[in-house]
Amino acid sequence: MINKNAMIGIFAILVIFTTVQGIKPVAADTMVSSNFAININGEGQVCWSGPANGCTQDSTTLSLPSGITLTFTATGYSGYGFVDFNVGSSSTSVFSALNPYTVTIDGSIQYLTADFGPVWMGGGGGS
Repeated sequence: MINKNAMIGIFAILVIFTTVQGIKPVAADTMVSSNFAININGEGQVCWSGPANGCTQDSTTLSLPSGITLTFTATGYSGYGFVDFNVGSSSTSVFSALNPYTVTIDGSIQYLTADFGPVWMGGGGGS
């Protein structure tokens, strides 16, 4: 005759073993980051908004999670206006006069340069 307590113990061990087999380890940091350079060419600043926010008047590099979307807005200083954004990587480059300009950080785009020029030379209207 089989002991009732032994049967319960064996059953409990099987349940625990089966449950533990289904548990998968989760990495602490599953987000992939991309370096994204912001450059200023001329007299002005660039601000970004979205999951990350900030402004710079100098060149800077951000480490951002891939897949987020940021909106960049360029503002020229007194007497200077926004001309265009140059957005790209080592293999591609796109110029855009859109301001604000939205970018999805995915590793394929590695920099954004804001160009500013004096208003008297055709730089934007100071914004």
